[in-house]
Amino acid sequence: MIHSVCPVREKPDRFESSLQEKIYAGLDQLGIDFERVSCGAAVTIEQCQAIEAALRVPVVKTLFVANRQLTRFHLIVLPGDKSFVTKTFSKARGVSRVSFVAPELLMEMLSTPVGGASPLSMLADSSRQVELVVDSQVMAMTEITCPAATPNDYLRLSAFDLFNRFLPAFGITPVIVAL
Repeated sequence: MIHSVCPVREKPDRFESSLQEKIYAGLDQLGIDFERVSCGAAVTIEQCQAIEAALRVPVVKTLFVANRQLTRFHLIVLPGDKSFVTKTFSKARGVSRVSFVAPELLMEMLSTPVGGASPLSMLADSSRQVELVVDSQVMAMTEITCPAATPNDYLRLSAFDLFNRFLPAFGITPVIVAL
């Protein structure tokens, strides 16, 4: 359920986490325009359909995976309607047998609950243990919608601003791969 039916261009009155606050502070500092909606927890692509309708831009899918030894971690960003094929990913990144990371580890490493992961979550990875992998189709998008480190708050912003201004300002460079 969307709480703010009309998208707004201002940060929330109250932040759910210090990471969410850091995201909005960074957007403000860099002068990056956005629209956002507040909603009940949206953790599946199906639940994101109302968000897509409100913001008029597809929600990207973000997956947190690791190798079996839990020594290589990857935050993968795909178009919302694209399936994740582990074989393609493994070949592209030279990693075998990736699997989804437990929700507790997602919270520990990226300060993000299930359903809140997005490229913006990388701001919490100060030790740079997680590799941000972005599908080339996402990089070709003009705008994207993604959660702001919580499944209750979604942002629509320029893909160029996100990947070429915002993330680099925090020392984050995505790896672009055709998945």
